Amino acid sequence: MAAVATTDGKHRRGEAMKRAHAPVGPRWVLSRPPRLCPCLCPRLCPCLCPCLCPCLCPCLCPCLCPCLCPCLSPGLSPGLSPGLSLCLSLCLSLVACGSPTPPARPADATIDSAANEVDAAPKGCTSAASCDDANPCTDDVCAADGQCQHPPESGPCDDGNPCTGTGQCQAGACAAGPAKVCDDGNPCTADSCGVAGACTAAAKDGPCDDGNACTVGDACAAGACAAGPNGPCDDGDSCTSDACAAPAGACSHAAVDSPDCAAKAWPELLVRTAAPAGDWVVSTTTTLTFAGVAFGLPDSVTWTTGAGKSGAATVDLTRWTAEVPLAPGDNLVTFGAQRGATHAAHAVRVVYATWPAFAGPPDVSPKVVQTGAATLRVAVPVAVDDPALIKGVRAFVVDGAGANPQDPVDLYDDGGPCDAQAQDGLWSACIDVDNLAVGPLHLRVRATLPPTLKEGEPTLTWSAPARVDVVPAWNQGDCEAQQALLSNATAKLVLLTAQKGAAQATAQVLADLKVHPLVAEAGDAAPGAWVRFANAMLGLVQPHVAGTRGAASPYAAVARPEQPDTVTDEALGLDGWFGQTPCKPLTALDLTAAAPAEMARQVRHAGLYAAIGHGGRAFAGLGKAAVQGYGWHHPGAQEFWTIQAPIDCAALPKLAATGGAGTAQSDKSCKPKDGKVSDALQCSRWLLGDLYAGRVALHGGDRLALLPSFFARHAPHLGGSVVYLGLCHSAWNGSLAAELVGAGAAAVVGWSGTVTDAFASKTAAPWLLGLANGAAAGLGLPFADDPKYPGSRLRWVGDPKATVGVVGLANGGFEAEAAGWLLEGTARPARQLGPILPEFGKIMALFHTAGGDVQMQNPYSYPTRARTAACVPPAGANLCLRWRYLSAEAAAGCDPVDAFSLAVLKPGAAPQSELAINAEGLCYANTCTKCGGYAGPKQMSPVAIGPADGPTAGQAGDSGWVKSCFDLGPWAGQRIELTLQLTNKPNHETAVLVDDLTGL
Repeated sequence: MAAVATTDGKHRRGEAMKRAHAPVGPRWVLSRPPRLCPCLCPRLCPCLCPCLCPCLCPCLCPCLCPCLCPCLSPGLSPGLSPGLSLCLSLCLSLVACGSPTPPARPADATIDSAANEVDAAPKGCTSAASCDDANPCTDDVCAADGQCQHPPESGPCDDGNPCTGTGQCQAGACAAGPAKVCDDGNPCTADSCGVAGACTAAAKDGPCDDGNACTVGDACAAGACAAGPNGPCDDGDSCTSDACAAPAGACSHAAVDSPDCAAKAWPELLVRTAAPAGDWVVSTTTTLTFAGVAFGLPDSVTWTTGAGKSGAATVDLTRWTAEVPLAPGDNLVTFGAQRGATHAAHAVRVVYATWPAFAGPPDVSPKVVQTGAATLRVAVPVAVDDPALIKGVRAFVVDGAGANPQDPVDLYDDGGPCDAQAQDGLWSACIDVDNLAVGPLHLRVRATLPPTLKEGEPTLTWSAPARVDVVPAWNQGDCEAQQALLSNATAKLVLLTAQKGAAQATAQVLADLKVHPLVAEAGDAAPGAWVRFANAMLGLVQPHVAGTRGAASPYAAVARPEQPDTVTDEALGLDGWFGQTPCKPLTALDLTAAAPAEMARQVRHAGLYAAIGHGGRAFAGLGKAAVQGYGWHHPGAQEFWTIQAPIDCAALPKLAATGGAGTAQSDKSCKPKDGKVSDALQCSRWLLGDLYAGRVALHGGDRLALLPSFFARHAPHLGGSVVYLGLCHSAWNGSLAAELVGAGAAAVVGWSGTVTDAFASKTAAPWLLGLANGAAAGLGLPFADDPKYPGSRLRWVGDPKATVGVVGLANGGFEAEAAGWLLEGTARPARQLGPILPEFGKIMALFHTAGGDVQMQNPYSYPTRARTAACVPPAGANLCLRWRYLSAEAAAGCDPVDAFSLAVLKPGAAPQSELAINAEGLCYANTCTKCGGYAGPKQMSPVAIGPADGPTAGQAGDSGWVKSCFDLGPWAGQRIELTLQLTNKPNHETAVLVDDLTGL
């Protein structure tokens, strides 16, 4: 084979010869490599550049060496080491590794023959395999001219990066695939892919979420999420104690009891006395302690007297107390609250008499009369040790300040035509009054005593005045016209609101009302409007807002005691809640069908009073003269409560003015019959007085709205009740809450604005349930806004420790007057019956039949009784009482007498047992062996039972004080109702005294 023509051919040949005579060693076979080389070399040569030919198999050298050797000429071989020179020579001689296999050569071919074979290799490519550029993203082609071509291809490829997925060929190169996802689920680590394709996590800083919704500001620390401080429930109100329930993050906001919070809860400045209750009070001491409420966080609460004395009250949150010195007689005490330039005041009149003391104002019947003339019965208790000391008791007509007495009439305690019982300490008279004008009529009683050692002249003691409402002659036509006006205005307001919006609708309806001939003045009720009619009645045009507390809801009271468990408000389930307690302290009483005045009478004896229905506020801007005429304590907007009781103009009576004692009318229609609550058409006489006096307003033409002054008039002794006003705006400016607290309520809770029925029920339910289980009223009160009406939340005022539970018998000695008892018929607290005084304390209960001839005194068809409730301890108890029975019939022999008993009832069931005072067997004087049935001495009563001039005067039998006990074991752990009852037989003369009920 001829040598390849090169410039250094000569040198190469010399070198070949030198190698031919070298010592024997490894012999390089110059045969063609295996056929595998054409497949491997094109794919490896582009990537393998180190000059490793001597270390690799011979088949690889031809593909490796062309990467490096073409730049090396055989003429350089002499300057290289023998090993590298031999490698280079081989590389040059085996360039044609990928060429087709030439004919076989003898096995003993020499280096020179190999060189001749290389020199004879064809130029350019011979196949596609020889054009392989090892790039998966190109197609290798050997063109006809022997030149390699590499057009790009598409498809998957491997970019050689372990942190990426399968790549894709793009423009002849391998584009990287998607990055490998490294996420350990920890927000506090930075995740990445390492060189070998493994995920790594490094700690990092920054915010995170620890999964507890009750923390905020969570932050990463050392690769973990550290909880931040509590705070997502912060409502931004410093007057709430915010709490969060983990992990869901449910927020609760309890009211904070502080002066600043009192100002925020009740922003309007208002001051009111709470104890003693009423605008007129009686004191037997020279210094009287007052307690009251002050809304709006005043800078100070001060007091002044008509005698020129003054001082500052001690303020504790919304409550205040003051010690006020008194002068003999009438004292005008004014309490003032000052906040900056704003001032509010409330005045109370105090009657101070050293002795005797009237228990209160006289009882006047009827309490509502028409103009012209009327006959009134006046009765008042006078507490003295010896009635004979009283020289005279007289009644006077006075002005609103209790002054300028006129038209005196003598009162008697002799059992005469207008007196119930002789020497019972209740002085009475029937009074004819003429020339009555529309408005309030005030009557006051004065007692005259013998000269005192100090003054040397008779002592005159005055009672507080009583009020009678004088109304104009009833005009059914005016009533129906007013109803029609309000009804049409309400319908128009609803229609225009849908068309033009609330503001324009109110403005148009209000403009129409102001020019109506029946209307004296009108104003915006936000929403709706209010009117004052020319006849002094008030009206409201305020439709119900769907979804809020509506007029369709019944109102309910939980009373102590009353009827067996009946229906209460379905949204609150009060009766069911009280049923969950081991010894249910209260009974749910449904007053839906009650007349307003009867409802208020029941409220006086409620441990918990829950009002559910439509509420609002109105009459802001009412003329000053009208406000003064109505006697409102608050001159601004009045909060009101709309009840279901409708007003039927045709059913209201046409009161007849009467002129004689024999035609005097009683308030019979305002009392329950047979223990049942009166229906809505009764008490119509009192309703007329309330309508004309601004205590009740017509609402929408077919309902009644009770204003704050209604409760001041009809519920002056709430006896420490807890009151829940589940009404919109019932605690808006405090006018209603102030009157209820002023009437003796221990605590009042109401809504500050419009509230949805669903939210009110849900929010108040836990608090009411807590009350049912004995919790204090000031604990657990929810404090959150209605989401639909922001800013509408519960407000609270009063004693935080007040409860509604009755563990034992309340007021068993009657020392708190009638608190805790429902008195019916002639039952009443008494300080004495003639010379007979209470066995214990200063008060006892007095029951008497009052005689069939006494006018207006006992016109009731049901027995005289007193009722209360108690919870019997789980171990049982004995109930003991002291009683004294006096009967004119018993003194005459063994004639049947009036029965007196203590009935024990389980709520909802008939009496299971009763302690009967069996007067049928009582005998007196020398007849005891004749009748039998009573062991012990008998005596004649020091009191004449019945009329002083009657046939039994001074001859009444008297049992003396007797103590009886009754085992309550069958009712252990249960709630019971107790009823003291005296039956009334025609023409009988009986009196029973009860004192010191103990044992529970």
